[in-house]
Amino acid sequence: MIIRTWRAKSSKNQENEYLATVRRVVLPRFEQIPGYLGSLFLRRLTQDKSDYLVLTCWESIEHVKNFFGPDIGVAYVPPPIQETLDEFDQT
Repeated sequence: MIIRTWRAKSSKNQENEYLATVRRVVLPRFEQIPGYLGSLFLRRLTQDKSDYLVLTCWESIEHVKNFFGPDIGVAYVPPPIQETLDEFDQT
């Protein structure tokens, strides 16, 4: 199994929008990809931010390459997700 990690931050007032957009945009896309096994969304609250650590699980590196292409380090952050975040990893 391959586990990819990704980090992001949002302001607390964007937290609900971020999670709703993940459910509406990202998860349906991932669920259609062969080899996708699931995701974990971990959140840590600070005084004014929500810090996220996202783990996506894949059957093999070949399945990751089939979706992300040859540069498997590139993050999948569609524009609707970007709009809900203050900071996010590009890789």
